[in-house]
Amino acid sequence: MRKAGRLTVLILTLALTLSLAGCGKFLKSVNSLEIDGSGNVKAFSISEFDKGYYSGTELRKQILDSVSEYNESAKDERISLKSCKVSKKMARVLLKYKSLEDYAAFNNVLAWSGTLADAVEEGYFDKDTAVMSSDGTLKTTIDELESKFGGKTSSLKVLAVEEPLMIKVPGKIRYTLGNVTMEGGYAITGAGSLTTLLDEPCYIIYK
Repeated sequence: MRKAGRLTVLILTLALTLSLAGCGKFLKSVNSLEIDGSGNVKAFSISEFDKGYYSGTELRKQILDSVSEYNESAKDERISLKSCKVSKKMARVLLKYKSLEDYAAFNNVLAWSGTLADAVEEGYFDKDTAVMSSDGTLKTTIDELESKFGGKTSSLKVLAVEEPLMIKVPGKIRYTLGNVTMEGGYAITGAGSLTTLLDEPCYIIYK
């Protein structure tokens, strides 16, 4: 069985219950992931917090300790804590990562991004894999996408995740695969899921 990542361990230790409770303002009200054009990642989590058992100060210290441990191991400032607040029995944490690889490693989750060609080469898709257009009106295959975009296949990017999240990518989302819904240009993976990890990965194809 895969071990939980650093932040997951902290969350479980501090008796936090992660959930995605529908949509809200981005990076303000639901577990969210934002990737910018330079590959930097902001990850926001909101969770119930038993203030009578642990304090917000203890939560902040343990997250900072874990971030420091990761950065020391990487010999670089790969992760920084931007905000950690506890109010109205809710904990809100915002972390910034230098890359999606750092996010995946720190949290011990699948979080991968690359071109469509990379995704096929690494086995995320095969030629017959069917994907749905972001407006839910058109189903097509990876093979058809490669033919449609010809030599420009590399202009299509793929994001793979396995958590319930509200996601913002540096481009327009064109196709999705898995339990993904769209709202206001954002992708929502695993809407309504009460687990921290989904049974199947979700894929977002954007340009």
